Amino acid sequence: MKLGTSKTILKVAGILTIIGAVLTLGFGAFTLVGGSISASLPEIQSDAQLFEGAGILMILGLATILSGIFSLVDGIVSVKASKNFKFGKAAWIFAILGLVASVGRAAAMIKSSSWDISTVIGCIIGLAMAGIICTAANKVRVAYKAGIVA
Repeated sequence: MKLGTSKTILKVAGILTIIGAVLTLGFGAFTLVGGSISASLPEIQSDAQLFEGAGILMILGLATILSGIFSLVDGIVSVKASKNFKFGKAAWIFAILGLVASVGRAAAMIKSSSWDISTVIGCIIGLAMAGIICTAANKVRVAYKAGIVA
């Protein structure tokens, strides 16, 4: 992979990641607020199972927000690394973490019995994208170590 191609991949992937992160943050906030509103209703508070469900919804919303924050930082670092190779190592680390997360998602899908086509395609695309981004970030990281400045 050429250095120019690596820069382009990091920039495009970073922008797409930022867009996805903003959507994830919105969905997470929506879920957290929905769980909070549900938990505050007297009808929900009187039923232990519904109250527990509202609490789980709040936890899922918080986890989604944390995932969105991670993705936002990942996207920003990728875009910065495409312009300034000094950020190549940080982009590479985030890319490795993304690859590990993709492998974990694929392993969870394989372990579960839900093999619907959208999940399988999502896992394949996630693994492929993570691998490509990891390769591009490594190319930029190595270029910076070699003294090449963007």
